[in-house]
Amino acid sequence: MDEVAFRRGLDRGAVPPIVLAHGADAQALDDAVAALDRCLFGEPSAAAFDRHVFDAREASVEAVLNAALTVPVLAPRRLVVVRHAQAWPSRAAASLEAYAAAPSPTTCLVLLAGEALGPNRERPSPHWLLAAVPGSAQVEVGLRRGRAVEEWLRRRAEAEGIAVTEEAARLLVQMVGEDGARLLGEVRKGALAGGPDP
Repeated sequence: MDEVAFRRGLDRGAVPPIVLAHGADAQALDDAVAALDRCLFGEPSAAAFDRHVFDAREASVEAVLNAALTVPVLAPRRLVVVRHAQAWPSRAAASLEAYAAAPSPTTCLVLLAGEALGPNRERPSPHWLLAAVPGSAQVEVGLRRGRAVEEWLRRRAEAEGIAVTEEAARLLVQMVGEDGARLLGEVRKGALAGGPDP
């Protein structure tokens, strides 16, 4: 599914038990986790006990799945996030496939891969994660280009209460590039500096 379908599902309260979000847009991956946070934790303090973040470069798949099988403390569901999931070795596939076949109903397991996992020049075959996680649970976040970046920046800034004009968005993209995290950082800095005079 694409980002839009994923967000629409969350707006309806449909939180999947497992999600594999992949793509090179780090800000889009962070936004997906933030959307799940808002959906799962009406009370922010619940996240302290029922949200766990792992880095697959350091944590084994077994440690992650043990956390996913843990019963939530304050919230109705736990959120277990794994960053850099593409770093797990292929021997983790069997354990992940078994979990994906019967995921915990009280957990949302989110696997984040900071690259597109489909075939490419460096990797002629798809990454094993695409076979281990059902296709209906996969969200590919694409890099925004050109005008789409400008429109996204204006909407994203507006969500934080910051007004960005079309011209300002265009100039920022020209000066900073199309990296969402960097663009949003520059908008936040501008807002802290006070922006234009009224």
